[in-house]
Amino acid sequence: MEQVQIQCPNCKTVLLVKNTDGSRERVVNCPTCQTPLMVTFSGMGMVGGSQAGPMPQNPQGTQPMPQPSYGQEQPNPYPAQENSTKKNNAWLIALLSALVLALAGVLIWLLVFKDKDKTSTTSTESSVTKTEQLSSSASTSVSVAPEASASVSAIPNIEDEIPEVSVVPVAEERASRSTSGYSLPYVADSETDVANQLIKRLNSHTFLDIYDGLTGADFKSLRSKDLSKGDNKQLTVEDANGYRYQFFFMNSNKYDGKLTGVAVSHKCYDARQECASFDEYLRRSNDFDLVGRNMYQSSWGKYISPGYAKGRLYVYYYLPDAPEKGAAPRK
Repeated sequence: MEQVQIQCPNCKTVLLVKNTDGSRERVVNCPTCQTPLMVTFSGMGMVGGSQAGPMPQNPQGTQPMPQPSYGQEQPNPYPAQENSTKKNNAWLIALLSALVLALAGVLIWLLVFKDKDKTSTTSTESSVTKTEQLSSSASTSVSVAPEASASVSAIPNIEDEIPEVSVVPVAEERASRSTSGYSLPYVADSETDVANQLIKRLNSHTFLDIYDGLTGADFKSLRSKDLSKGDNKQLTVEDANGYRYQFFFMNSNKYDGKLTGVAVSHKCYDARQECASFDEYLRRSNDFDLVGRNMYQSSWGKYISPGYAKGRLYVYYYLPDAPEKGAAPRK
């Protein structure tokens, strides 16, 4: 059997390869570095199983399998994908350029029209200031009476008769409503139709122009008319038509004190009957649900309770943030 001794050109390991199948060529892997080696046999048999002649250092026909050269640039097998990537990059550059131009246009517009907006705002503020000064000069003082004391959390029941108070003509009161902030609404005076007059002032999301977000700062024009005897958590006033208002605040009736509700009352010929008329309206309306004893909740989240005491119809109106919501008295 012919055998050839070779040396691995990669790791210099000496191998003895036998021609077991009588072929002319054979590929073997170096057991040390796994390099493929091509071995060529002469086809001549060996005597006694030994090779004649000296072992060649680098026998002819023994070559390692070609290995890829990683240091050389390989051709791109996907030229179409490369062209598509270049096209996408071109679109991206064009889009970014358009965005830069648009931002530059907005910046130029702001610089050009900024001074014009300042001039327009200054003119508007000057006009509003003049209007407020004229409106303030037209407002007059209204004498009012104290209402029953109340806690921060709820409108109180009426215990004692409130004394009569002096009022100013309705025309002067209307002038006071032209000032900025909250002004007393106009409600017609009548001792036999008080419930209907107040129902007319009850509509979606408001009652007597009361709405969420009012604070003590909005009642600045009424604060000089307050006769609540130093209780800074409420403000009591009465208009020329005999309607008495108690406004209640979360902390204080000044500045940032948040309004939580109002109690309005008026003298009636038959206070109990007027209360029954108000109750009947609330029960029949689809906008109100009975949620407690003499307490109704509106579909827009407000609470209302009619009552009567000592010849006056009372209507309590609560905003959702009121800590407690007591029903109006009935006695």
